[in-house]
Amino acid sequence: MNTFSILSEENNISDKGFEIQSPNKDFVHWDMAQKDFYSKYQDLLKNVEAKGMKIQFPVRIGKLVFHDLFISDNFSRNSYKPFSSFYTQCSGMDSKAVLADLIRLFESQGGIAKDSYYGKETNDFVVRPIHTKSLTTPSIIYAEEELDMVKIVLQWGGLEIVLSRETDQGKDLVNVVFWNSKSISDFFRKHYAEHLQLAQHIILNEKRLSLASGAYFDADAYFHKIEFELNNSVMIWRDNVNACIGFIDQNQVHIFDLNEISFFSITNIDDGRIGFYSELKVHFSIKNREPMCLLSYSGSPGKVHFFDDKMGILKNIAKKEIIHKGYLT
Repeated sequence: MNTFSILSEENNISDKGFEIQSPNKDFVHWDMAQKDFYSKYQDLLKNVEAKGMKIQFPVRIGKLVFHDLFISDNFSRNSYKPFSSFYTQCSGMDSKAVLADLIRLFESQGGIAKDSYYGKETNDFVVRPIHTKSLTTPSIIYAEEELDMVKIVLQWGGLEIVLSRETDQGKDLVNVVFWNSKSISDFFRKHYAEHLQLAQHIILNEKRLSLASGAYFDADAYFHKIEFELNNSVMIWRDNVNACIGFIDQNQVHIFDLNEISFFSITNIDDGRIGFYSELKVHFSIKNREPMCLLSYSGSPGKVHFFDDKMGILKNIAKKEIIHKGYLT
């Protein structure tokens, strides 16, 4: 199955967006809002069961034309947020050769290899690397047959391109995912506060609870929107229109695109040698990204089950699986 072709003589190459190969050859910038995209191109979209929304014309990204490109998001006709990601899948071909060709083609257009993994993928989306050496195009053929998965992450402009070769039900597949990381980050940092729409929220009023530091959003910009006093409290909200989840205290905000979250986990530590606390972590769908501890509860011996008591409401708000990793004692 020929899922992509190469425009070798194309000179007008841009990493700022993609071109729909309709008669009008429309160029779409990566930061275009979903609502604007739908308003302009709704006639070019088709919902394909179990795969998502398909752009019915081939799509050019750089010099490559993909014949079956899908929008990964839960499509929102009213969202000001850009699309999080697009993907395609190659099957029925020599998967090693296809993967090597894709790496070479994106590197030739300025793509920079960031990470590579050889390993087996576990059910919590953590990849156990077998080799630490950096993967380059000539060495891709070196991947062993018994490995379930080979994954390469490249940076191309504002995109993270995740190329993976894996075995599914005895078939070799090559997946290509375009994560629109820069446009999503810019949207949440610069524009989201004015478009926030609360669908559901919870306020955790507990002085022993702390939100992870290091957020780059200004909490003050959100206080007039959520209209809550947050003294010694943490608020969690879900926004269905913009498909995101937010965490805020009186000093900072963390906001995540729901499409980039795989699941959450809770771990309780009840050990005098280590400490007495409980953690809520977020695990990401972008598999080169480490899990992040979002919330931490400082407990005492035998009293570290703060999040256990709130599993139901946390699942209801997050709309994601929450895995209890158990106790470390």
